[in-house]
Amino acid sequence: MIEDIKIYGRSLNIQSLDFFGNFSKSPDGRFIIAWDDTDKKSGIGGFREQGMGEFLLIDRSAPILKRKLQRPNAGKVANNGIFIIGNYPTFDPKLQIILAIR
Repeated sequence: MIEDIKIYGRSLNIQSLDFFGNFSKSPDGRFIIAWDDTDKKSGIGGFREQGMGEFLLIDRSAPILKRKLQRPNAGKVANNGIFIIGNYPTFDPKLQIILAIR
């Protein structure tokens, strides 16, 4: 259970998970998909030559998925937890979309 979720406009901070990024809630508010397009090792966010960002899925304050992705962006989540998140890669010329089913 995450007890330190703080929301600032369209950004979300979870200090216990060392996470700060943008987010989107499911229409009923149960799920949150959040993403951070920053490589923590280098401290570089946005366009970069290497490194990984990360995204996470939260169900009623419980993290159920946390993964690395080159440049996660523009996530959306449905009331049943199915989500989509865009990947704006820096090392691959194709735009990739990842679909994940909970």
